[in-house]
Amino acid sequence: METIESSQPAKESVSGVPSEYRSALRSAKNYSDRMHMSKAGIYDQLTSEYG
Repeated sequence: METIESSQPAKESVSGVPSEYRSALRSAKNYSDRMHMSKAGIYDQLTSEYG
């Protein structure tokens, strides 16, 4: 039996928003609420190669 790999997009919820996007939004809200970071600071944190 042959297995075929598919390159499917990120898993989406019922709303059609990929789970990675929802996770990033939750993280951004956390940074904003708990660390009082600016939008630029949050963006830098979420896009950092260091996590």
